[in-house]
Amino acid sequence: MERSGDDVAGGDARTLSFAAYRIDTALLEALGRGWSPGVMAAAHQKALAASGLSQDVVERALAVLRRFAGNREVARRLRDRAAAVDPERAGDLRDRLEALDRELRERDDPDTITLLLEHEDRLMDLHRRLSHLLGS
Repeated sequence: MERSGDDVAGGDARTLSFAAYRIDTALLEALGRGWSPGVMAAAHQKALAASGLSQDVVERALAVLRRFAGNREVARRLRDRAAAVDPERAGDLRDRLEALDRELRERDDPDTITLLLEHEDRLMDLHRRLSHLLGS
């Protein structure tokens, strides 16, 4: 089971899409252990009740937020790398950053992306804290 999340060069739409995430036998078996339907359903129902939203709304919104956070995290890594390499190599990284920005704006509703970008710092802080708590 291998995940290419640390590959900043692979930050295109396919690597940011959960639909393209490879699930192998080991991962599938691991998901079946410890993630009992009862535990997952109870946590999900509690979160839905607290939000006052329907499951459909939450699922769709979370998909957009995950895609946004993935895009912004890869962009941050590319910016960090561009600042640390020689200027000739940085041009290629800037091209990738432009492509990421373009993909972000082309994939989802423009007003939604504008809103998420206005709250990027808060959303990314939440994303990083949650990832840390979940051990990812």
